[in-house]
Amino acid sequence: MMLVKALMVGAFFLGCAPAMHRAGPMIRSGDVQLVVTNDGWLDQVIYTYYLGQKNRIGTITGLSTGVLRIPSRLIGPDNTVQLLAHPIGGDTDFVTDVVTLGSDDHPELTINPALNSAFLAVLPNKSPDDQP
Repeated sequence: MMLVKALMVGAFFLGCAPAMHRAGPMIRSGDVQLVVTNDGWLDQVIYTYYLGQKNRIGTITGLSTGVLRIPSRLIGPDNTVQLLAHPIGGDTDFVTDVVTLGSDDHPELTINPALNSAFLAVLPNKSPDDQP
């Protein structure tokens, strides 16, 4: 009797296997360009943030805008990204919302310590035709 039940359960899962298979999430093949605007006086260390784990991607000096690269291996499932900014010499980290990147998108992070905020936006990449 147990053998019959085991065979029936196995046959059920074998029969359902094609129906349960779905295409996996699109994996980004290249690094992602991140534009960071730091409106504060303190330099900021920028990290990707996923399930409590931080991975450093670079530093942006105070009162400046810079470009960092996020390695594709640090982009989360379904092309999501969340960032954490830590001010050097400060004690208030800024954590952004999780955003989803399309294939032709890049994130832009704006850090404004005066407002105690960091905002992460997703913008389309500019094509050569878009240049003035």
